[in-house]
Parts: sequence; structure tokens; C-alpha cells
Amino acid sequence: MAAGEYISMRAQTELFERELERERQEIHRRPEVELQELVKIYESRGISKDLATQVAEQMMADRRWRSRPTPARSSGSTPIHWAGPCRRLSPPS
Repeated sequence: MAAGEYISMRAQTELFERELERERQEIHRRPEVELQELVKIYESRGISKDLATQVAEQMMADRRWRSRPTPARSSGSTPIHWAGPCRRLSPPS
């Protein structure tokens, strides 16, 4: 059983790493599209369009933030949603 869990976690980690690289490339290639995605994510969480736009613009201007993208930006998930045993602990969507 431990080997199965290891393989499962390794596959999830590889998927997560590929998704991070894809996000980095998207931010570099199409920053305006990524900016709008951020705005929509924050709006979907109840933040006004004006404030969501301000936050997204500030985040996109921060070079450190852009170098550490997360799939959460596009998918709305967080790393805890990607982990095997932790997946069972996270609240249902």
C-alpha cells in the first residue's frame, strides 16, 4: 500500500510542477490575459471589480510574485487540494 501511495503522490507532484511551469509561461507570454484571470478569481470570491483589479495589477507588477505562480490562480485550488491524504481533509467544494 505504501508503494501505491508513493506512486500516487509522485504523479500528483509531477502534475503540479508541470502546471506551475505552464503558469509561468502564460504569465510571460500573455500578462494581460493572466491579469484578467486574477481579477475574475478575486471577483468570484466576493471582492469588488475595482479592488480586484487593483490587487491583481499590484501582484502582476511584483516580479517575485510572478516568478512563483500557482495553479490556484487558474483553477481555484490550492496545493492542499492536490495532496493525497490531505485531499480527504479539505472541505468539499
